[in-house]
Amino acid sequence: GDDRVYCVGLYPQTGWTTNSANTIATHTIDGKQDLMFAPQKSGSLLQKLEQQTYSHLLSWLRFTVRATDPESATDWGQVTSIQLVNAKGNLSITLGTGAVAYSAPTGNIEVLDASLNLTVAIQDIGSSLCLPSATGYKLKIITDKGTEKILDINGNFEAGKLYLVNLYFNSLDDINAVC
Repeated sequence: GDDRVYCVGLYPQTGWTTNSANTIATHTIDGKQDLMFAPQKSGSLLQKLEQQTYSHLLSWLRFTVRATDPESATDWGQVTSIQLVNAKGNLSITLGTGAVAYSAPTGNIEVLDASLNLTVAIQDIGSSLCLPSATGYKLKIITDKGTEKILDINGNFEAGKLYLVNLYFNSLDDINAVC
């Protein structure tokens, strides 16, 4: 006969959990792993499966930092931590319909892998893959001088898009974010 076969695509291959009926797949958002999905296709012996098209499900933020002048670099000291506040969570996909749901945020994502000495040259500090946000993010910045600063990055951060976030450290405890 012409029995149908149904296929969805999940990336990566590991880390997904499903509900008992195998209709919803869930994955943790950890800030480093990209998550992608290809909607359900069907086929049979007589009708081959069509090619799958994957979509990125997270927002990708790339970060650079620089001091606006040598005095600012001295004022701030070494940057020991830059975190995206409330950017971790889970996403769930209803496999038959392709509907994607994001959990409430569950934690911060560390953007900076190692302590950083600010310079007037632009330094690429890495990137994060995180929950999309219609309102923006908060960055928590900590230095070795005990300074802790919360910085708002406003905007609509959509899934499947890359955003460049340039942080400019000024003197007088001021940071500008250009996205």
